[in-house]
Amino acid sequence: MAGLTRPGAGPDRMLGPPDNRAVTLALGSTSAPEMVSGGWTKASNLVVPTTGWAAGAYTFSVELSSIDLGAAQQVAQASDTLQVSGSIVVPSVPYSPQYYREDCEEAVLEMQLAHQGIMLQGNNVQSQADILGAEGVDQSVPGIGPAYTSGDPMQNFIGPPNGLQSSSYEPGAYFGAVAKAAVHFGATIVAAGENISPQQVYAYVEEGHPVQAWVTFDFQPYSAVILGNGRDSWPWAGSHEHSVLVLGVGVNSVLIDNPWDNTEFGAQYPGADQWVPMSVFQAAYATYFDMALVIR
Repeated sequence: MAGLTRPGAGPDRMLGPPDNRAVTLALGSTSAPEMVSGGWTKASNLVVPTTGWAAGAYTFSVELSSIDLGAAQQVAQASDTLQVSGSIVVPSVPYSPQYYREDCEEAVLEMQLAHQGIMLQGNNVQSQADILGAEGVDQSVPGIGPAYTSGDPMQNFIGPPNGLQSSSYEPGAYFGAVAKAAVHFGATIVAAGENISPQQVYAYVEEGHPVQAWVTFDFQPYSAVILGNGRDSWPWAGSHEHSVLVLGVGVNSVLIDNPWDNTEFGAQYPGADQWVPMSVFQAAYATYFDMALVIR
C-alpha cells in the first residue's frame, strides 16, 4: 500500500522543466522480506517525476505486509519527503512568429493582445502590419542608431520593418511606441518602461500577465549607451536589440516565446516554449535597462 500527499496545483501551475527527484524508502524492519513485489528491497530508491507539480513539500509513504499464510504477518513501513520547486506558466497564450525581419516587438504584442482576447483581423502578416500602422513607421532613417536620433523609437517604429541592420543601426521600436499601439487596440497598460526589475517581471507572470521584455538577440550581455533627441531618450547597444514574451518562471529558469523561430544569424532560444536559464535572461534583459511592457 502506498500513499502520496501533495499540495493541490492551481490553474496556473503548468508544465515546467524536468524536475525529477529521488525518494529513499528504507524499510528498516529486520523482519521485512528481502525482496518484495515490484522489486523493493529493505532500502530502495524511487525516482518520482515531479514535472508539473506545484511548489511545496510532499510526503511519500509505503507500507508492505507479507501474505505468507503459513507465518505470522510481517509489516514494514517507510516514508520520505521531497521539496519540489514547481513552475508557473501563464496559460492560453497563442504563439505568433514575426513575419517581418525586424518586427519582433509587434509579434510579441500580437501574442499579448491575443492573450487578452483582442484578436486582430487576418493572419500574422496583416496583424503585425496593423500594429506597425498603429505605431507609425518612420523610414526617414534606416534604423535606431547614434547617427539617426531624428528617428524616435519611443514614438514610432524606426526604419523599414523588413530592412537590414548594420553595426551602426537596427530597425525597431521601444516600449513607448509599442504601448501606443496596445492602447490603440483596446488594451490597458499595466507597466511600461525601463527599470522594471526581473523580480517585478516574475511577479507579473505570477499574476497571470505575460510580459514583453527587451533582450539581446543572442542572449549575450552588452553595454548600452543612452541616445536621445531632446524629447525622449533610449538605450543603444549595437544591432542586438530583440524582444521576447516571458510567460513562465521556474526556480532557476524563465519560459519565453521568442518570435524569431529559427537559428539564423546566431539566434538563441528560438521559437515557442523555450526555457532560458534565469541568469542568462537577466543579463540580456539588463542590456536595455530592464525594459518591459505589460498589458491587460
